[in-house]
Amino acid sequence: MIRDRGSSLRNDFADRTARVHEKRNHSGRWVRVTRSGGSLHDLRGHNLNDRTRSLEINRDGCG
Repeated sequence: MIRDRGSSLRNDFADRTARVHEKRNHSGRWVRVTRSGGSLHDLRGHNLNDRTRSLEINRDGCG
């Protein structure tokens, strides 16, 4: 569980995209990280630093 502590995001899944969401159950504002090695080192620029509540991993590139 993330519980408002996320400050960065890294995706090590080769064939999936990852999204962190502002609210539970994958709702609210979100930001996506692309496949295999994509990362965001600072979520402040997306106004989500220490404000994320859920994580979603998708198989498609659209995420």
